[in-house]
Amino acid sequence: MTQEELQKLTVRQVIEMPEFEAELKLQLGLEEKSHTEALLRGRLKRTPLDSLRDKKVFDVEHIRAAFIAELDKSLIGFSYMERQYIHSLGMLAFSRVITKMLQQVKEKEGKSD
Repeated sequence: MTQEELQKLTVRQVIEMPEFEAELKLQLGLEEKSHTEALLRGRLKRTPLDSLRDKKVFDVEHIRAAFIAELDKSLIGFSYMERQYIHSLGMLAFSRVITKMLQQVKEKEGKSD
């Protein structure tokens, strides 16, 4: 991928990439692990993660769809905290994908010089 191709990508195209799914899956796993550890230490009560689990939407496909809806400002049926949590998970995965893609482009351009 070139710098120009990267700049032409839409947010939706990035969200639909397998790389985004992999990053989101990784992030959900990290969230689960840190949440479980905090619960075991007695430091947490109820969090948005618990609410999303209760609604059975704490998986990659549901979070991705909810993130898209949140970006479109059409996400309904979720509290403010749940929407913020979904938004932060999605943006973190999005940022990591874009950063990796930029690094790949820079490495590729560096090799062609």
